[in-house]
Amino acid sequence: MFIAIEITSTTTLETFGGDASIDITVTGGDGSYVFDWDTDGTGDFDDAEDLTDLTAGIYHVIVDDETECENIEAVIVVGSQVGIEVSEDAQVRVFPNPATDYFEIEMDGDFILIIYNSLGELVMVQAGQSKTVVPCADWVKGLYSVVLSSVLGTSTKKLIIL
Repeated sequence: MFIAIEITSTTTLETFGGDASIDITVTGGDGSYVFDWDTDGTGDFDDAEDLTDLTAGIYHVIVDDETECENIEAVIVVGSQVGIEVSEDAQVRVFPNPATDYFEIEMDGDFILIIYNSLGELVMVQAGQSKTVVPCADWVKGLYSVVLSSVLGTSTKKLIIL
């Protein structure tokens, strides 16, 4: 029986510059795993499972099992203890609000978008960059929480879907 590869992660925050880390755990798949982090830009699957000595940022890893049948990608945000909340001066826009068919998110740089419905249930997780359009025509009408995480911190906005 085939079990899909699943990646979970634990991060430590950057405190003094270059001292953050990512510890991933991989389950499923077939046999041993190989890792390709986006830190060296080579795509050669010769990287270690975990990373240390990191600065705050958004990191991507691709994990493959020994059958090379399944490549699973994970996006992991490493935060910083400095600037936990996104400054009000930072340009974070979620519009139109209320939305019907789609909404847009504008935020400087790369970010992770996490959306919860009014019951606190996870609706979606997606990586975004500067300007992202999110289709929502099939979503249930109601109030949603839009959580945006970047190297600058985390910002939460409320969104109404009509």
